[in-house]
Amino acid sequence: MIANPFEVLNSRLANIESLLLDLKHPEARQAENDLVDITEASRILNNKVSTIYVKCHRNELPHFKKGGKLYFSKKALLDFITSGKRLTGMELQATLDTQFSKK
Repeated sequence: MIANPFEVLNSRLANIESLLLDLKHPEARQAENDLVDITEASRILNNKVSTIYVKCHRNELPHFKKGGKLYFSKKALLDFITSGKRLTGMELQATLDTQFSKK
């Protein structure tokens, strides 16, 4: 049986469109794979699983709860880690300089 050339063409165009959308918006594809379980969150944060549970209970850690299980956004966990960054002396001075130069 010979395939309908228009169906083949339509299928290939849909595939190309999907690839182009992935190139244009890679964060959309990444968001699908962004959720991790508590074991992976423990590895990312380098904390024990019990510590992760405590931080979630205290609402110190961004998380989702569905069906009695905890889920975490990998991006949110990385943002949580970097939010504790301490500025160097040079960075602090640059921040002060820009704030005072605006006034």
